[in-house]
Amino acid sequence: MWNPDIAPQLGFEQLARRFGLAKARRLWEAHGERIRLAAAQAAKQEKAWAEERARKGPIVRKDDWIKPAFHIAPYTFKALHNSTKSERGCQGGEALEDETMMRDFLKRNPDCAPQKIITGEIRSGWSAQLERAAVFGRCERAVKHMEINHRLQAAAAEAKAQLIA
Repeated sequence: MWNPDIAPQLGFEQLARRFGLAKARRLWEAHGERIRLAAAQAAKQEKAWAEERARKGPIVRKDDWIKPAFHIAPYTFKALHNSTKSERGCQGGEALEDETMMRDFLKRNPDCAPQKIITGEIRSGWSAQLERAAVFGRCERAVKHMEINHRLQAAAAEAKAQLIA
């Protein structure tokens, strides 16, 4: 468990004491390479997710309670969670709760940004062209309802005629 009164011991220092300096360097380089590969894989995954969200477009919701969610690969989340553990008194995850830290993170990693959420209502940008399109849409819908109503009345009349005959 974390003890805020004791300074953290660095990982390389532990390796050097346990295995010797030469082997510790080799192990440290191999560990660094695994970290670079995992980070590259996470970046690739986040980029693919961002392209998929861009292709789908914004989410249209009428509910105000829906909050945007970050799209972070598991490795990136783990790295963010562990990023503050080296600081005295931190248990991890403080970076995820810090608003300015996450804002800076999103500036560096725009692929992790939440998908845009819109209400679907036009609140600004009115124009006469939009008004004409709305009127035209209402007219089309009314014509479609009239056609359906006419077909239903014809079917009812035909059924009535068959019952009488």
